[in-house]
Amino acid sequence: MDCSKTACKFREAEKLYIQIVQDENEYSIEIDKGENLLRGMQRHDIFVKAPCGGTGVCGKCKVQIKEGNIPAAAEDQLYFSQDELEKGYRLACQAYPTENCSVFIEAANEDQFRIVSDYSGKPMEKNSWIQSFRIAIVPSDFQKNKSLVTLFNEKLGGDYTYSKRSLMKLVHLMDQKQSIPNTVRDGHKTVIECILEEQCIIDIFIDEEATAYGIAIDIGTTTIAMQMIELISGEVLGNHSLLNRQRGYGEDVISRIQYSNEGNLDKLSKCIQEDILKGIYDLCQTTSVNLERIVKIAIVGNTTMLHLLLGLSCTSLAVHPFQSITTALHEFHFSEIFGQLSLECKVIILPGVSTYVGADIIAGMLYCGFHEEKETTLLIDIGTNGEMAIGNKDKILSLSTAAGPALEGGNIQYGTGSIRGAISRVEIDKDKLSYRTIGDLPPIGICGSGVIDIVASCCKNGIIDETGRFSECYEDGVVEVARTVEDQAIVFTQKDVREVQLAKSALRSGIEILMQRMEIVPEEIERVYIAGGFGGGVNIDSAITIGLIPKELKDKIVSVGNSALGGAAAYLINRKNRDRIEEILKKTSYIELSTDMHFQDLFVNNMFFYGVGNGEST
Repeated sequence: MDCSKTACKFREAEKLYIQIVQDENEYSIEIDKGENLLRGMQRHDIFVKAPCGGTGVCGKCKVQIKEGNIPAAAEDQLYFSQDELEKGYRLACQAYPTENCSVFIEAANEDQFRIVSDYSGKPMEKNSWIQSFRIAIVPSDFQKNKSLVTLFNEKLGGDYTYSKRSLMKLVHLMDQKQSIPNTVRDGHKTVIECILEEQCIIDIFIDEEATAYGIAIDIGTTTIAMQMIELISGEVLGNHSLLNRQRGYGEDVISRIQYSNEGNLDKLSKCIQEDILKGIYDLCQTTSVNLERIVKIAIVGNTTMLHLLLGLSCTSLAVHPFQSITTALHEFHFSEIFGQLSLECKVIILPGVSTYVGADIIAGMLYCGFHEEKETTLLIDIGTNGEMAIGNKDKILSLSTAAGPALEGGNIQYGTGSIRGAISRVEIDKDKLSYRTIGDLPPIGICGSGVIDIVASCCKNGIIDETGRFSECYEDGVVEVARTVEDQAIVFTQKDVREVQLAKSALRSGIEILMQRMEIVPEEIERVYIAGGFGGGVNIDSAITIGLIPKELKDKIVSVGNSALGGAAAYLINRKNRDRIEEILKKTSYIELSTDMHFQDLFVNNMFFYGVGNGEST
């Protein structure tokens, strides 16, 4: 008898064999009959872009069936032309093979993804965790009936503990004692440099310059950014960035949580751990830093990303009361997280406020100086989860809004990330539309800044009304923006407008809630920090035109880049910042919006585009 319960662990499903061609690679995988192509490929670690997590609403998991027959689903009819359907194009998440087949996946074209891995703002005060002390060793030191630890502590003038790394250096010193000069008459002596953190000698250098390195890491939902820092001097040596491979399992944190809760926690955890390991090795290579010299790593990210990194269950993150396992500061040995001993160093996970205001926002507030601001300051980190905070050195309020990925090009029919060829600027002057792409290359899709420009231009020119509906001149509900080199139209649809309305309303309503709870008006805000890639790429005039940001804040906006990475770096560079983070946490309150009826009212009101036809906004 054929059992329909495909999720049953006791069920032995019929197997199908799928031949896959992706870029220059070929794979042969086995999937269960009744399993869709997307899930089957994900199980075999084959990446296919799926911003919606495989629910069929984004239309991005495009594949082409070369051999075999997979009937077109209703969702396929929405995203492919009749010609494309006849050529075998399908959504992988809706494709359920009933026979062996051959599948072609187009190149992801994400190797040139523009990732914000730098920050700009106030110069950071340096006060290193690491201190360096020099002592001299002579042959007579080895004639004493004392351990080397006791000998070193006497010369250093303190009672210090020693790391395993430093003890192994003492073993090396003992083995090499015969090479130490028998006399110091000519002034020659063996100079030992000890690296100290708090009361622990963490490394020892014999006749060589002492160095100690730290790495700051920001785990974003889409990207990972990291920075190498020489801890004694505080000098930044270089940056590195890469894409978070977890994005193949969903663009936003909710999709990741759902996928994790379906029994895939270990897969997502391993995925981010491997990405970070690769990033560390690549960063060491580009900065010419020996892995053995890394002594500290500071990691920030939203609470979900940190749970996945640590392999912690995400079950409670998506259901009321949205309780996390932890948002506290934690310190681990490298091997406890990454399961290997390639680095002998500490890993510090910085703290967050709540399940949806994580360590990335706390780090951003540290970098922007909330702990010392007398005037009211607003920080907005616009991503798939719109996190923001308002306050000063006395009081801070924070919240998170479910903005979704539309403002980063997600859930937009022809949306894409900030890659070369993405349409990043759009202007409509009467009936003439002009655009610009990243790298001035032929257009391949529309990234977040281009999406906002399109909607703003449509508002200014009366192409859409205040409800977001296209005018009668656009009966088919699309605006053609450009054409690809294959002469395929890149269009912006009515559904795309609705996605932008949802995102901009969530963010604008969050800003208004913060101001109301702080009992201030926009004019009383001294400065607005916009963090992330959005701040550096978006046309602020367009953001104000669509009502994303109050127009009164226009001249107060400062783009700070990756403030989360800046905060992680600040933690490594200045030991006082641990206390400052605790100070920020004590003064920060979290506003839960899911049960806030006033937020719901604001959300409905802010869905509208006010001032349509004249470029004005509220």
